[in-house]
Parts: sequence; C-alpha cells; structure tokens
Amino acid sequence: MPFWAVKVGHKPGIYSTWPEAEEQTKGFKRPIHKSFPSRTEAEAWMAQGSLPLKTTNGASSNKGKKRALPEDDDSDGWDVVYSDGACKGNGKAGAVAGVGVFWGPYDPRNIAERCPGDQTNNRAELIAILRVLETTPPSQRPLMIKTDSRYSMDCLQKYISGWMKNGWRTSEGKPVKNAPIIRYIHSQLEARKHHGQKVKLVYVQGHSGDPGNDGADRQANLGATKPAEPEREWAILEAELLADLDEELVPPGQLESVLLDVQNRHLENSLERPAKKLKVSAEPHPLTKKTAKSVPAPVPTSEDELAEYAGCLLDDDDLLSDLP
Repeated sequence: MPFWAVKVGHKPGIYSTWPEAEEQTKGFKRPIHKSFPSRTEAEAWMAQGSLPLKTTNGASSNKGKKRALPEDDDSDGWDVVYSDGACKGNGKAGAVAGVGVFWGPYDPRNIAERCPGDQTNNRAELIAILRVLETTPPSQRPLMIKTDSRYSMDCLQKYISGWMKNGWRTSEGKPVKNAPIIRYIHSQLEARKHHGQKVKLVYVQGHSGDPGNDGADRQANLGATKPAEPEREWAILEAELLADLDEELVPPGQLESVLLDVQNRHLENSLERPAKKLKVSAEPHPLTKKTAKSVPAPVPTSEDELAEYAGCLLDDDDLLSDLP
C-alpha cells in the first residue's frame, strides 16, 4: 500500500491516499511531496529535514514578499540527526532529566538516556549534542545536528569565544555555568574538524510538527524515566580526547601543557566537591569511544508517558537563564 509524504504544504504529514495529499499541495507555492511503498520509508524521508513554519493558506502573511525556505533546511548531502533534552520539574528538588538522539524511526543509533549528574534542561540539551558526537564515527560526509535549544546554540556559537578569552567567566566575572560540558563539546567539534568532517549545528523550532524534533523529544522523555546516572568526569574525558589527537592538532611538545591546563580548569570548576587526580589512559582513545549505553527505541512512547512529562516543556526565558 503506497503512502504520500507532504514535507512542505498546507498541512505537512503522511497520507494514505493521493487525493488527501493533493489537497495539502494545491495552491501552495513550491510544495515538496513524495510517494513511498511503505509508511516507514515515508517517515524516514520526513525526518531528514525540518519543516517550514506552517501557514493557513500557503501565502505569506506579508503581501508582496516572497518567502524562501531557510537555507539550513537544505540538508541534501548531509547526515542529519536530531538532539533534545527534557527535564520534569526543572529547577526544583526532585527534577529528572533525559537525553534524546533521533536519527529516524527504529534506527539503532537512536539514544534515550538519563541525564548524568545534575538534572536540568540546559545540561540535558548540551549532553544530547555531545552524545551525537561521542557515538557517531567520523566520516567524510558532513554532519548536521538539529536542536531546539537556543541556549546550546548560543553557548557553542555566540558566547564561547568570549568565554575562552575571559578564562571561562562571564562578562560579570562569574564562572560560566556548565563550562566543563561546553569545553568538551568544543573539543569534540575541533577534533571533527581535524579529521576533515564538517559539522553544523542548526536550530529547529521545538514542538512545531517536525518529525525529527518530535522523535528526539520522545527519546529525551523516555530517557528521563531511566535510573539516575552519576556525573561524568568531563575534564578527564576532554584530556583523553586531546591525548588521542595526532601531532598536527596537538604537537607532542605541547601535549603535557595542554593536559595540565585541562586539569587546572577541572580543579577550578570542582570547588564544591573534592577534585579527583587527572589520569590519561596510555591506550589510544577513539573519537567515538562508547562512554554510555545507547538505547534503541523500537517502541514509541505512550500518550500517558508524554502527558506525565508535559512539565518538561519550558519557554525560551527559562532556557536562557544560564546565559549572561
């Protein structure tokens, strides 16, 4: 039985008959749709790219202006993956957070994990991006990570240069929140660049009907139901990653000073608990070493589970509270 997927139209979605799908493309400027022999293939195609903002009649709200699709929606030639974090009771005692990664329906690379350490939405969003980088082998194909976290985008693209110059302190002189995680992600991105792989972070509107974002959201909510995980040693993980890079990125004569700098930064951000001695494994450390179990999710989350975790949804003001 064929299915018709409408990626761009009046009402994007998957339809079981052509007349239903055609109704969503008639009168819509530059619609994008395609037929598939199975629903699974249609869902996979829908998840490859995010959807534009919905309109009620296919016309722009500003008359006379042509509305082009966002450049980042052109994901042809890219490996596209979605990341998301969720937290029930964010900022309150007893909060639980989950990490989600979504490649597509029933994809074994999908991840649904409990957020390690402190349970906050912003940490979960950052760690979701990190888990993509930790579990995806480098390749020559560019990698596009789509996230609905403005906080993560701002940390990794807008503020990080200033933070690095300012010793990982804000413009007010306060320590940057989640700095060890942000530094580790930055090192992961630099390692990808060193290996010749282009990585792009793309913002996608959350809860807008995007199948990929919805899939990552389900994974994150599922991860929040799993047992608590201890905090990870972010600085040690970063040091091991740097130790594994070749001379072109970290010359042998500078490796010791680089690792010492990482250790010092780790100590500066561990004032609330005793610092552990930094140890770097002598064994080669692959870029994608599996540091936590990835969980395939062949069973979709039930409506009851989604309702239970409806408290995970936050507005942008809440998400940006950690930024200067």
